[in-house]
Amino acid sequence: MYLYVQTPPVDSSNAIAHLIEHSIHNMGIYSIEKYFEKCDYNPETYFSYTKYDIGDQNYNNFITEIEKPLDKKIIRKEYKALREELREKSFVNKFRFVLMEKLWKKTTKNGLNIWDIISYHERYYNEQHYVLSDNDFNIIENWIKIEDNKHWEFLILNQFDKVIDWEKNFITILKYSHWKDQVLSDFIGILFDTRAEYNYRYIQWLYHYPYSCVIEWDGYIWIALPLISTYPEIDFINNAMKYYCTLIMEGKARENSIINLLYINQLPSKQDMISFIHGISIDTIMNIIRRNIFLK
Repeated sequence: MYLYVQTPPVDSSNAIAHLIEHSIHNMGIYSIEKYFEKCDYNPETYFSYTKYDIGDQNYNNFITEIEKPLDKKIIRKEYKALREELREKSFVNKFRFVLMEKLWKKTTKNGLNIWDIISYHERYYNEQHYVLSDNDFNIIENWIKIEDNKHWEFLILNQFDKVIDWEKNFITILKYSHWKDQVLSDFIGILFDTRAEYNYRYIQWLYHYPYSCVIEWDGYIWIALPLISTYPEIDFINNAMKYYCTLIMEGKARENSIINLLYINQLPSKQDMISFIHGISIDTIMNIIRRNIFLK
């Protein structure tokens, strides 16, 4: 099972939420036995939510644990550990570092404010901000109120905000306001991932090749996509769409609906997502690529 917690940004930064995730994960580890009880949690902090992998354990017990008051000493120790994490040289972390470094400095410019962190934890680590899913991302419990807003606008088909050439990838910045924006951006990422793998791994026989990275950020989605030498063929796009719909049906892309629930209280079904993908024409996909994509 996965427990998702709404952890919105502070001053356009998820630094505080990330530090709390670190601190919760390491609270209470004072013995070998306690370490092995918690070593598989694998928590992850994204821009507007935090995800905990809680396996098959009793989720009520887990919730009780994460709601316990934070330990000030652990917060100070994890502050140093988090700084080290952001300096790791993987592509994903380099990408995150580009986005986060200035915002982190802004958030902590007057030093580490322990009370702000404790207050944030008390505000968001409670049942008003939780979603529980199974391993296939089907929702078991949702404590967040879903809003029925008929005025949401689907933006990505009409506007890509900015494109940046960076290293062996290009970064496309997409405005975000609707679950369809998230689904389309995920499909574009999968389309370019599979096209790069097909090209580099199975045509050129190269083992290492670039891959995509998707990060949500304060009303925007940032996608770092691998450079490709040619536009994807129509047959390739058709098969990529079928493949993506299969992932949705099998629950492997179901997490998108939980993410949208946490962002702006939208909750698409599997069929909503599949119908939307089937409704996108090849010409639409090709126009998006032609207008916004760098080729190698």
